[in-house]
Amino acid sequence: MGLRTLGYALWVFGWVLLAGCAGERAFTATVHEDDTWIVRLLKVDPGKDRRYTHPAPLEAETLERLLAGVGVVQDGGRWRPLFTEYERRRLGVLLHRGLTTAGPDEVVTFVQVLPASSWQERVTSGGVFVTEGKLHFLLANFQVKRERWQDTDDYRPPIETRPLKPVAPLPAGLAYRPADRLLDPGRAGDAFRVPLGLSPWHIALDYRGS
Repeated sequence: MGLRTLGYALWVFGWVLLAGCAGERAFTATVHEDDTWIVRLLKVDPGKDRRYTHPAPLEAETLERLLAGVGVVQDGGRWRPLFTEYERRRLGVLLHRGLTTAGPDEVVTFVQVLPASSWQERVTSGGVFVTEGKLHFLLANFQVKRERWQDTDDYRPPIETRPLKPVAPLPAGLAYRPADRLLDPGRAGDAFRVPLGLSPWHIALDYRGS
């Protein structure tokens, strides 16, 4: 077992143990895991009278079409799609599996890991959940560069264990095209806001008629 694998395993064990003792958020199920994608259900507290509309029977094709409009706004106002066509197709299937099995207090989280070089990789993470007529999309990390192997003396919690926690400032914004599908997310994202800290970007989309 390599240092990175050992450190990751120890961190997950400690994190889950602490979560169980302190009532923190904890993963309840792994929907899918491979070298590129990790999709898990995360138990959260949506807040009083704000439980999610789960299970949500959104088809994979509907999710793929909605993902096509999600993009990031970078320096200079330049918009770029968050995922490629192939990535949208793959993620749409995985999110469909998650949303059809999630409970009213669970968010479907995702982590994407792509190679950046022989010693670095890029990590993107976020999550989705559904309230009445709205698909909520959270982006916590966007192509964050990290080394494939970390020294155990300088080990940091991997994004895989906290996919909704930003580890670095995000791009200028999260946007959607066409904009007429955007809805007011209301207070559904309150559970993910961090006072005086980094919070994930959050948009809500009208998925009806997609």
